[in-house]
Amino acid sequence: MKFTIHKWPVKKLVNLAKRKKLTLNPPYQRNPVWTVPAQKELIDSIRCGYPLPSFFLHLQEDGTYDMVDGQQRTRTLIKYLSGSEIDISKDDSKFKTEELPKYLLSVVVIEDVGPGEYIEDFYYRVNKYGLRINRPEELKSKHHNKLFLELVQKLVTSPDFVKLELVSDRSSNRMLDRDLVEELCALIKVGITDKKTRLTHYTKTM
Repeated sequence: MKFTIHKWPVKKLVNLAKRKKLTLNPPYQRNPVWTVPAQKELIDSIRCGYPLPSFFLHLQEDGTYDMVDGQQRTRTLIKYLSGSEIDISKDDSKFKTEELPKYLLSVVVIEDVGPGEYIEDFYYRVNKYGLRINRPEELKSKHHNKLFLELVQKLVTSPDFVKLELVSDRSSNRMLDRDLVEELCALIKVGITDKKTRLTHYTKTM
C-alpha cells in the first residue's frame, strides 16, 4: 500500500467535501453516528490546541477521494464551519472561530492499493481498534458487495419498512435496523438456528 502523509488546513478538507471531491460515505463506511457531545468535544479539542488523530483518504483515479477514516470528524467540522450551533466552552478567549479553517490536520492519502490488498480490510482494521464497530457495521464494511447484504440494504431502505418505525433513529444510525433484517432473512432461510453463525455464513458466501 502506497501512501503519503500531508499537513492540510481544515479549510482544504472541508472544501473538498463541499465541492463533491470527497466522498464521506463510500459503500463500506458506517452511518454518521457521533452524538452532539462528541462533536462538542472535537471542537473543544481544537480550541485547546490538541492534535487530532490522522484522517485517511483513498485517492481515486478521477482525482477525487474516498474517506476511509475521519468521516465523523469531517462532518463535525463541516457543520461547525457552516454556522451550525455547536456550543463549546467559552473560557479561552484565544480561540476564535475564524482560526479553525487554518488548523492543521494530519492527512494520510492512500495512493495505491497493491495486489492482494483491500481498502475495506484497511478500513476494518483502523476502526476495529478505535471506537468499537458493531456487528452490522463490521459486516457492511467487509462484505457490502455481497448479494445478501445488497438485499438487506434494499429492504431496510424500502418505504414500507421505514414507515414501520421498528427502531429509533439513534439505533438506525448504528445500523441496528440492518441487524434486525439480516437476522430475519437468515431465519427465513434456515429456520431457528444459531443466528450469528448462519448470518455470518450467508453474508460471506451469498
